[in-house]
Amino acid sequence: MALQKRGEEWEEYDNAVQWMVMTVVISVIVTIILAIISMPLGYLIGSGISKDTLNDVGRFITTIFNNPSYLFSRYWNWFRQLSNYHGSFSVSLWLPILPIITLPAGLIMGAISNPYRFQSNIHGSARIAEYK
Repeated sequence: MALQKRGEEWEEYDNAVQWMVMTVVISVIVTIILAIISMPLGYLIGSGISKDTLNDVGRFITTIFNNPSYLFSRYWNWFRQLSNYHGSFSVSLWLPILPIITLPAGLIMGAISNPYRFQSNIHGSARIAEYK
C-alpha cells in the first residue's frame, strides 16, 4: 500500500516536521564530529603540536574508529578529571564540552529559526481575510 500525498493544507505542517528532522540530523552529525575532534584538539592545545602529539592524536582517532566505546570511556574519564580539578580555567581542559553543548544548542536554534508552523490548514489559511 503506497502512501498517498497529503493535500496542500498539510504543507505547512510537513515543512515544519521536515525542518526539525533536518535540524536533528545536522545537530547529531556536528555533535559526533565535535566529540571526535574536541579531545585531540584540547590535547594539542595543552601539550603543543609536535610529531609525538600528532602521533598520539592519530592513535586516538584510530582507536575510536576501531572501538567506538573507547570515546565514551575517554569522556567518562574526562568528566571525572574535570570534577576533581581545582586549578585555574584551562581551554584545553574544557574544550571537550563542545559536543555536550552543541546538541541541545543546535536543537534549540533549529526550533527557534523554523520558518514553518506545526499547524495544518485543514480549515483554510485565511490568506484573503482582512481585519474588517
